[in-house]
Amino acid sequence: MQVYPVFGADHDAVGRTDARELRKSCARYAEGFKPLGVRRALVVILNPDFFRDGANARSLAEVRRAHPGLFEFAALLDFRAKDAGDLVCQAAKAGVRSLKFHPYRQKIAAEDLSRAVDLAVVAQRLGLYPTVCCSYGTKELGRHSGVALAALLAGRLKGPIVMAHAGGAKLMDAMLVAADSPNVFLDTSFSLDYYLGSSLEGD
Repeated sequence: MQVYPVFGADHDAVGRTDARELRKSCARYAEGFKPLGVRRALVVILNPDFFRDGANARSLAEVRRAHPGLFEFAALLDFRAKDAGDLVCQAAKAGVRSLKFHPYRQKIAAEDLSRAVDLAVVAQRLGLYPTVCCSYGTKELGRHSGVALAALLAGRLKGPIVMAHAGGAKLMDAMLVAADSPNVFLDTSFSLDYYLGSSLEGD
C-alpha cells in the first residue's frame, strides 16, 4: 500500500512533511492497518527539502524501530537542484528505497525529462528504484506525462521501475510500456477502478 504522511484534506501539507509529521502519521497508519491486514506500506515523502534536515533523515530510522517491518520509504527530490545528487545520497543513507517523480507536482515538461532521467540513473546506482506518478488529466495534460517519463526511464535503467496509477487516461500506453519492458511494474491504484464497466476493463 502506498500512503502519504499527512491526514485530512490539506493537499499542500504533503509538501511540508517534517520528522514530527512523519512519526505521527506512521503511528496512526500502523494502528489503522491492524484491522485491515495491511502488512507493509510505502510512505511517500513529497517534501523536496526533507533530506536537507538531518533530524528529518534520522526520523526514518525512528519510524522503523517503532514499527518493525511495516514501513518503507520513497522520496520526491528536486531533480533540478544543483545538489540533487547529494540529496539522493542523503536519502539513500537514511534508508529510502524509491525515488519518486510526480510530473504534475514537479511540473516536469519535455525539456526537463533528461535531467530527471539522469537523477534516476544516480539513484539506481545507490540502490533506489524510481516510482513515477502516471496519473493523467487536468488542463495540463499536454505538458506533463508520467507515462513519457517512465518510458524514457525504461530505456536507460535495468532495475525495477514502478508506474503508479497505471497511466490514468493513458492506461493502454502504460500497459504497452510495461509489456515491452520486463522491469516496469504497474501500480493499478485508481486506473482500474475508474474504468470498471468500460471496454478498457476487459482490455
